Amino acid sequence: MAAGLLFFIFGLSVTALKGLIFCTLLLYATNSDLSTREVTNWIPLSIALTGLIGIDLTNIPFMLLAALFVTLPQLIVAIRKENCYGGGDIKVSAACGFLLGIEKGILGLTAGLLLAVLCTLAIQRIKNRKAEAFPLIPYLAVGFMMVYLML
Repeated sequence: MAAGLLFFIFGLSVTALKGLIFCTLLLYATNSDLSTREVTNWIPLSIALTGLIGIDLTNIPFMLLAALFVTLPQLIVAIRKENCYGGGDIKVSAACGFLLGIEKGILGLTAGLLLAVLCTLAIQRIKNRKAEAFPLIPYLAVGFMMVYLML
């Protein structure tokens, strides 16, 4: 379904192929985070390498800055409060920021975090539970993929 949507929006193009690889990697990261609460290092690396498809090499410094700016809020929170963020969440966000750029990366991060907060509050309200740790990458993946589709 994602492939169909990507090719419908972007046609048969490098952007559609890049989006298909990006979506596949985000789905794999989501599955990994849901099942084991861990994400292997090759997933963010693969997302970052996917970001290099079809770009001009002069854009790489800006892409590195985007990765830094997208992860900076998460790093600050992770330093101030222990066990708040996992390393995989931060690495995947950095890779997505590298691929998407500063504006879209921050927008995707914001959308994913907002979705996580809303869903967690709804689940807590329905099940009458206290706040507990939950996998964040599924929510981030939705946010980043939504932003990619809005390119």
